[in-house]
Amino acid sequence: MQYDADVVIVGAGPAGSTAAAEIARRGHSLFLVEKSAYPGETNVCAGGVDKHSVEHLNLPEGIIEKKIDTVTCYFSTKVFSRPASGLSVQRNIFDRYLAERAEKYGAKLVTSTIAWDITRKKDEIVVFLRNRVTDESYEVKAKLVILADGPSTLSSKKFENIGFIRKPHNMALAAIYEIEWENNPCESFEYFFDTATSPWGYGWIFPKKNLVNVGVMSLMSKTRANIRTLLDFLVDKHPVASKKLHGKPKLRFAADIIPLQHAKKIYTDRVLVVGDAAGMVESIGGGGISYAIRGSTIAAAVAVKALKKTGLMKNSCPFSKQNGERTSISNI
Repeated sequence: MQYDADVVIVGAGPAGSTAAAEIARRGHSLFLVEKSAYPGETNVCAGGVDKHSVEHLNLPEGIIEKKIDTVTCYFSTKVFSRPASGLSVQRNIFDRYLAERAEKYGAKLVTSTIAWDITRKKDEIVVFLRNRVTDESYEVKAKLVILADGPSTLSSKKFENIGFIRKPHNMALAAIYEIEWENNPCESFEYFFDTATSPWGYGWIFPKKNLVNVGVMSLMSKTRANIRTLLDFLVDKHPVASKKLHGKPKLRFAADIIPLQHAKKIYTDRVLVVGDAAGMVESIGGGGISYAIRGSTIAAAVAVKALKKTGLMKNSCPFSKQNGERTSISNI
């Protein structure tokens, strides 16, 4: 099966969904492709956002877990605090909200779907998709592709020297627990800097309404211990953190890599790369949500300008078959 669209965006995290909303609301047909069953399902992230970077999204109160006005840093026996202007979110809720927002503007969200290949021709680019549940394969012919598919991005595999290129010295290992703590009193983003927690990085506790996100990250090239062992030390043995977390049930564990270096190039013919796939992160701490939103907003503006300038916008019904026959893809 083959479909047409103006744009295909791979990855429905904050970067992909933000770009999708910006492009779709200007009338362009667009596929938003997510590998998980729903956006944010398997994310490894503390869930902290600079509130200024998301003000234009007009987030409903239900999406915001807590408003954070303090950052607290623990250095062995010393503690420092500073003012902050942050929001705490749960990524499985936040990401779904952003993807549904893009859908309201007209983007077509397809989940449990892998983009496994891309081919580029003179006047189009073809993205090959496979549904992980049904094993159904199909392809989408588009004018532009935006890759927001994380640090293992397809861009570095398919196109020369664009996107984030994984190396031990430019990425961190990260692991999280979501720990149940109903109506917890925590109102600060907490960071823990000591070599027992992380040999080259830090640990954290980010509070939500009824749970806390507890995590550790460490530069891969400097890490010898299993990342979960470091996380367990923070939760069970750290002199400060363990007292807060003792006896509280762990709801979820997840681990992944975090890019710590900006990609040298984030575009090529008919392709843009955004978010973690482009290394759009704060290179010391690894935070990326705010950068993903800002970067993808710029990428969307570039894409819309290119479609308009070159007359690439389709005049036909979005999501039509290659032969022009209209078809619904609501069940894909």
